[in-house]
Amino acid sequence: MHLKGRNVLIEKIEKYYKEHEGKSLYFYPLAVLYLQNKEKEKAYQILLDGIKYYPRYTLALIKIAKILMDEKKYKAALAYLETVIQIQKNNEIALRDLAFVYEQLKDYERALGIYEKLIELEPNNEKIKSKIVEIAPLIKPKADKLEDLMDELQGENTAKQKKETLEDVLKIEDEDNVSVVGESVGEDIDVNNIPKLDLDSEEELTIEENAVESEEKDNQEQDEEEATVTLASLYENQGYIKDAIKTYKRVLEKEPDNAEAIESLKRLENMENNK
Repeated sequence: MHLKGRNVLIEKIEKYYKEHEGKSLYFYPLAVLYLQNKEKEKAYQILLDGIKYYPRYTLALIKIAKILMDEKKYKAALAYLETVIQIQKNNEIALRDLAFVYEQLKDYERALGIYEKLIELEPNNEKIKSKIVEIAPLIKPKADKLEDLMDELQGENTAKQKKETLEDVLKIEDEDNVSVVGESVGEDIDVNNIPKLDLDSEEELTIEENAVESEEKDNQEQDEEEATVTLASLYENQGYIKDAIKTYKRVLEKEPDNAEAIESLKRLENMENNK
């Protein structure tokens, strides 16, 4: 579209937008036209105004994030992209941007997790495969994970040693013609009938219960919309105070020391109590 034609279209949409007191969904195409016209500040502001009324408008949230990414304000962009993923967990545009932002913040572990999710959605995407190969070596195992790995390896070695010791004992006893299973010395050993060592049944049950609980928790977390300060703020700006309060409370369940959530929750609860 030529500049003149674009300006005419902008004027028409601006007029319509103002007539509807800024509550029209036309705020998004208007923002896109502003960006094409290299009016980034106007685009950014109208997008912020628009999501006050439409906090779940993912295209607008992504566009805000892209503007912030252009300005290298990656942490600010992160909040909007994470909110999009909570609304649409398989939004590929948001996932790609989110992976890029994590890379810029040198959070390679999260970036790799996003790329692994993307490759599930796009199995034949060679660029994503290359990114996974590129990022994987940059991730350093955490100290607790190294300890768990060492414990696991030691456990495997211990089990192997016990097995080898048992086999050695049986071999010696077999050579000496000493009975293990039978009741009298001199009875031949039937190796196939040697009782197997039983696992601790209580420990086995605990492991199974923990696995079931973990799976149920994961499923529940996937079904619920993730609470973020950004999402709560969007609810508040739109006038959904009760939803904002609930969201802030959910944020504090996971992040009890989140100062912004604590302050905002207190302020909103006071507003509700003073009605």
